[in-house]
Amino acid sequence: MAIIKTKVIFDRARLESSLKKRINDAIQDPALLDELGRTTVERIKFEARREKPLNESRSLPDLKDSSKRIRKNLAQFNNTPSFFDADRSNVTLTGQLLDSLKYKVIQSRAAFQVFFSGNRKPYQNENGVIKLESDSKTNEQVAKKLFDRGFVIFDKQGLGDETFQKRLTNIVRKFIRKNLR
Repeated sequence: MAIIKTKVIFDRARLESSLKKRINDAIQDPALLDELGRTTVERIKFEARREKPLNESRSLPDLKDSSKRIRKNLAQFNNTPSFFDADRSNVTLTGQLLDSLKYKVIQSRAAFQVFFSGNRKPYQNENGVIKLESDSKTNEQVAKKLFDRGFVIFDKQGLGDETFQKRLTNIVRKFIRKNLR
């Protein structure tokens, strides 16, 4: 019986290059960016409803008594979400602002952008539609005004607390593992 000698060639550089390319392709995949964007928007909404804005250790400022009275009155004539409480400062009356929070995948930069979209719908009271200063503004303008007054809904520079960063990291790891198979 003849013995056949074979040579196994291990090209580490080529293997490393191939692996790097596959990982890079995975983290730039629009499906991953979509998942990260969706998860981030869900988390921002969840934290705002709890009065704990993302990337902030403190709660939102307390409401003045006059604001509480106005919110109670307006809540009678507007559709309010289940988490609404006139006495709590969680930037919700009708939920318009939080519902307008969207994300967009920017594939050319392998990134996603979180933003507020759309225009405000007027509130109503016992006399019908009322005109407030915020009604003529876009949700982005209202969010900026709230931010300037100390109501930080989310910090565009940060991704939240350590737990949330770990959650995003786990999503990326899972996606990379799936794409390396």
